[in-house]
Formats: sequence, C-alpha cells, structure tokens
Amino acid sequence: MVARDGSVRAPDGGMAQRYLVLVAVSIGYVSIMLAVGPISVSLPTIASSLGVDVAEVGWIMAAYLLALTACLLPAGRLGDLVGYKPVFLAGLALTTAASVLTGFMNEVWTIVALRALQGIGAALVSGTTLAMLTAAFPARQRGRIVGVATVAGAIGAGGGTLFTPMVLEQVSWHGVFWLVAPVGLLSLALSARMPAPPQPKRAHRGIDVPGAVLLAAALLAFSLSFSHLHEGVESFSEGWPYHTGMQVLAVLLLGAFALVERRAPEPLVRIEYLRNARFDAAVLANGIFHMTMMATFFLTPFLFERAWGLSPGDTSAVIVALQGMNVIGALAGGWIVDRVRWAYLPPAALGCIAVGMLLLGLLGGMLNYSSYLLVTVLLGFGSGLFSTSNNTAIMSILPEDARGFSSGMLESTRQFGHTLAVSLGAAAMGIAGASLQGDVSPDTMLAGFQVAEIIMGSVALLGVWAAAMGRPRQTTRPRRPSVGPTRVGLADAAPAP
Repeated sequence: MVARDGSVRAPDGGMAQRYLVLVAVSIGYVSIMLAVGPISVSLPTIASSLGVDVAEVGWIMAAYLLALTACLLPAGRLGDLVGYKPVFLAGLALTTAASVLTGFMNEVWTIVALRALQGIGAALVSGTTLAMLTAAFPARQRGRIVGVATVAGAIGAGGGTLFTPMVLEQVSWHGVFWLVAPVGLLSLALSARMPAPPQPKRAHRGIDVPGAVLLAAALLAFSLSFSHLHEGVESFSEGWPYHTGMQVLAVLLLGAFALVERRAPEPLVRIEYLRNARFDAAVLANGIFHMTMMATFFLTPFLFERAWGLSPGDTSAVIVALQGMNVIGALAGGWIVDRVRWAYLPPAALGCIAVGMLLLGLLGGMLNYSSYLLVTVLLGFGSGLFSTSNNTAIMSILPEDARGFSSGMLESTRQFGHTLAVSLGAAAMGIAGASLQGDVSPDTMLAGFQVAEIIMGSVALLGVWAAAMGRPRQTTRPRRPSVGPTRVGLADAAPAP
C-alpha cells in the first residue's frame, strides 16, 4: 500500500518496516564504499605481491570505477521499470560474490575483470539506494534519512580505510577484498525481508536494452577520455588525438542513444525529465560540488608533503577532521531540511565551501597547517549540509516513477565530478608551473595549490548559482499527524513538497 506522498505503507509492520529498509540499505551502501578506499590503499602491496607495475595494478581501481560510472544511470532507470528491491538485491549479490572471488585470485587481469563485475553490482546498489529510501519514508522525514545514508557512506569509506593496514599485516591483501563479504551478506539477509517499495501502476513494454548499452558505452568512452591510455608522455597535450577521439566517440554514441530513445516503446530516459530546469540545475550543482571537493581532497597531500614537508600522518589527521565535520553537517542538514525547510540551504552550504576554497587560495604566505585545519571545519560541515539538502531536493523534484532515474543521475554526477577532479586539479596547478610528477620547489608547489584553490572556489560559486536555481520550493513546516487511539502507521505521511 502507498501513502499520499508515495512512500511505503505497510499495514502490519508500521515504522519497524521503514527502519528495516533504512538499516538494510545503509549497510548495503557501506559495502559499496568498502570496495573503494581499502582497495586503493592496498594497490602498492598488490603490485609488489604480483610482480606488476603501477600502470597494471591501477586497472584494479579503474575497472571498478569505470564500470560503476557507466552503469549508474541505466541501473537507476532499471529500478524504475522492474522494481527497486530486485535491482538492489541483484547488485548486492553480484558485488559481494565478485569481491569474495577476487580475494582468491593471483592474476592481475582476472582481478581486473572481477572488479569490473563488482563495479556493475555497485552501480545497481548505488543507483537505487536513495530511490529505496525516499520511497520508504514520508516527505517530512526524508532529510534526516538522506543524512543517515550520507553518514553510512562516510563510515564505509573511513572505517574500511582505517582497518586496511591491519588486514594487510595480519591476513594479506586478499583479505582486503573479503571485507565486503560480511557486510554484503548482512545487507542481503536484511534486504530480503524488507518491504518492496511501491512501483507506479503503468504498463511496461519491455526494457530498453539497446538504449542501456549505448548509454553505458557513451559514459564509458567519456570517462576513458580522461585516462592516459596512449603512448608517450601522460599529458593531455601530448595525447590529444586519443583524448579528443574518445570524446568524439562519446558524442556519437550519445547521438545514437538519442535516436534509439525516440523510437523505444519504454525509453530508458524520458526527455521530459531532462526538460525540468530545477532538476538539471540541482544535478549540475551536485557535479560541481563533488568535482571541486575531490580536487581539493586530491591536492592536499601534495601541499602537505611536498610544499610543507609534513608527514602522511598529518594528511590523515586533516582528512579525518574533514570526514568528522562532514558527518556532523550531514546530520544537521537532515534536521534542518525536515524541521525548517529552508529552500536556500543548498546554495548557502555550497557558498560556505566556495568561501573555504577561496580562503585557501588567497591566504598566501599566511596559509599553514593550523589555518588549513580551521578551513577544513568549514569545508567539512558545508559538505555535509550540501549533500543532505541538495540530495533531498533532487529526489523530490521528478515524479514518483522517476526515483531510480533521479538516484542514478545523482550518483552519476558524483562519479563524473570525481573523474574530472584529478585532471582539473592537475591542470590548475600547472598554470603556476607546478607539476604533480617530478620535483618542484616547495614555493612552486604552494603557489600551484593556491591557484588551483582559487579556480576551484570560483567554479564552486557557479555551483552556488545552480543550487539556487534547483532549490526546493519553499514550504511551511508540515504538521505532525495526530495520534488517535490506534497506532501511527505508515499511512501517516505528509504530502510531498
């Protein structure tokens, strides 16, 4: 049964069934994050054990991320068509099984192939996570629920990375892949018992498989265009025929996808979704946020260790502080979204992030470890506020039958933002003559970081405008449902804003 705002209405389980969905989905999201940070930390150990070079072992991460990015949007839309729960369960099963099998392998390209399968499974999970949660909870609680999902992702990323050195020392690098297994199996067991979110009642005329393949291929080609899979110096100027060629291929594939969609009885992407200006602006802001924050995150170790001569431990301390403030901001953002419903929270939060980045760029000789740590508080708290508020807005704009599409677009723009961040950050530093490869003076490295942060802050200001255009409509605080002699069940949901 379904409440007025489209959330799950379970006559027998009440709130318990809603929170079963929250726990199961959040644990599943943790399992996806365990497949990223811990593996990245383990790559040098894997390379030494297998006797391969850095370029080969790098494909263990690249295969996962490329498959994840290429399949996110098709995965979300597939959930709209066939149901979020079966797609979510299939993704959990695939990523858990692939991770366990990977831990038994000792040949690098077999590991790469299994990691690609794991990336596909991760896309099925990530592409439906927020769709599951927004379908399970009424509008008055969605801010806090999205905040919890954000915190779960931070726990998976931070906790897994924290335990990785111990696993490498006490077990082996194989054990790092097995970290996903207990979490994935627990999520599977819980997810099998949770109520299936309601699907809109309309006849489906099959799944647009050609469209899904073309879209995934286009996204893959675009992602590969930012990798240096060409001979010679690893730079965009030296390898322009490869990079440009891949981008042209991506455009051609997108054109073919558009033609197929026009004739498909059940299109993967309905054109009216992309004509919604609020939705387009909100997902653009999401991509800009992740791109600028990831660029700052990526460049920080170079600033600390090459410009200031600090230790990796100092870098880790700042990253932990950033993640901690992100968690606090996410929880606070969820409370503000549900209680206050201030429409300008997303642009205000991204504005704080832009100010923080501009401060890092403009402090000049005054910039040091202490001042960076203070700015980290602003960046981390703003990140949590923005993620929760903007994600909630994105999941509330389109109709109920597009929740999977919205979730897929949100995750796709996040991954694309991360993909662009490394290239953009390195190019921005190059303006000041700093290079991430080879030796440069500490002063040059500091100058390059400052130029990069001024550029990132300026781009983030563009995101502030986009977030303002995509902000949710201002609404009054919803009234709490009255509690009569019977218990409050899942039907007591406020209308969606």
